[in-house]
Amino acid sequence: MKLSACGKVELKYFNTNITKVLEAINHNSCLYKKIGIDKNGNIKNCPLMKENFGNIDKNRLDEAISQPGFKKYWNLTKDNIESCKDCEFRYVCTDCRAYTEGSAQNKAGLDISKPLKCGYNPYTGEWKDWSKNPLKKKKFNSLESK
Repeated sequence: MKLSACGKVELKYFNTNITKVLEAINHNSCLYKKIGIDKNGNIKNCPLMKENFGNIDKNRLDEAISQPGFKKYWNLTKDNIESCKDCEFRYVCTDCRAYTEGSAQNKAGLDISKPLKCGYNPYTGEWKDWSKNPLKKKKFNSLESK
């Protein structure tokens, strides 16, 4: 599935709704309480993630949600994501776990690397076009081809 806006980190996508900000402080800003179905009917936490937890033609949604691992990213906040944990925008920014730099995991095996489509550097305060970074572009193309 190719969704051009999915996972992008840009000012226009920031959400300053107080309910969403409070949720982002305590939970993952993209995956918490989310369920998706991909084009093949596979039930996933996000349609772009690899792991599936059943198929809509064979399984009920409540069965899929009860599968081990379905909620594993629900409580992974930006305070635990590399680079994001130091970012002043972390509670208004959506956290994509489908498109990440793939450079770090925590002790539980969760991907805690920076979102791939983020061009912001919280240490310098500079925005750059993530798609012009050759390493990020290569990683994105390899994810899209799967």
